[in-house]
Amino acid sequence: MRFFRSLIGAAAMLVLPLVIFADQQHQDIVHGTINVAIGNQNGMVVLTDSMVTRGGHQLDDPGEKLFKLDDRTVCAIAGFSWAAAVSSSHAEVPDLNASTSAVVHEFIREAAGRQLSISEKSQALAFLMGRQLETIANIRDALQNPTPIDGYRFQFIVAGYDVDDKPKISQVDLRLKMNPTRSFDVEVGSASIAEVEKKIIWRLNGIRDVADQLLNNPKLKLKDSVLAQYAIATERDGGKSLSVEQLKQIAQKMKNYTKDQYREVGGPEQIAVFEKGKPVTVQGPIFPAPPKPIVHYALMVNISVSNFGPIGGQAPTIFVRCYWNGTQRQLFHRQPVR
Repeated sequence: MRFFRSLIGAAAMLVLPLVIFADQQHQDIVHGTINVAIGNQNGMVVLTDSMVTRGGHQLDDPGEKLFKLDDRTVCAIAGFSWAAAVSSSHAEVPDLNASTSAVVHEFIREAAGRQLSISEKSQALAFLMGRQLETIANIRDALQNPTPIDGYRFQFIVAGYDVDDKPKISQVDLRLKMNPTRSFDVEVGSASIAEVEKKIIWRLNGIRDVADQLLNNPKLKLKDSVLAQYAIATERDGGKSLSVEQLKQIAQKMKNYTKDQYREVGGPEQIAVFEKGKPVTVQGPIFPAPPKPIVHYALMVNISVSNFGPIGGQAPTIFVRCYWNGTQRQLFHRQPVR
């Protein structure tokens, strides 16, 4: 928890008052993806696609969905991936237009040099991603640009060698819920950590139905030589004889078969390969460094303060649908959009 608290400290202030109303065109949440994490006694492979879709349309540029956290662990994301534009005819707050890619990169900078367990990395990322989901959902709602709660679902995998040198796969599913006060909070739908031992193990996120069916029943594709070998190995020894290269080929097949059924999946693969005694290697497109996001702040929604002294402090705060009566508050100003 000390690491969480260190993520909150900062030295600026940001205010988003209720007077902002939206008249911009509705912007859909970006979605689609498959994440595959698969391993056995010989190593692990984590694979994602790179297709980015918005409103049912494929975007030209691929999206970064696999991140090297350090030489021992990676993170793969699925679901909500880009913040909606926070602007209207009355105000513009581009500081909040950050992608989840930017948030993960900021975590990597914050965590550099720290010896964190896979559990601690997963908890910290869940905190940061959950805060972003809460913020964007509440702001979009205040801007009269609502999005179904399911549109903000976010999943991620953290995989690699833990502080005890054991290979593990952590899987987290974040969801939004609406409170009686009409504000959005994040809840953990599920979270788990599995140790990779001798036999094959896998975890899937995103659009997972095709891969889940084939990994559980590879005989559905016995004409596919990769899945035929996988079927033989799982029956013979639980898959512990499969090489890292074979694990990679299986993960690629899961992405390709999913792509055949879902147009939201595709594009160049992003692949992380773990072998015993070696730093993780990551293959795939090279992405430019994202802009530095705002991650150190407090979020206040639907708060009413009356006849109170000056409200201030060093912590940055984002206010959504908040009211002050007889109270002083320093505001962060921007030039109005023209």
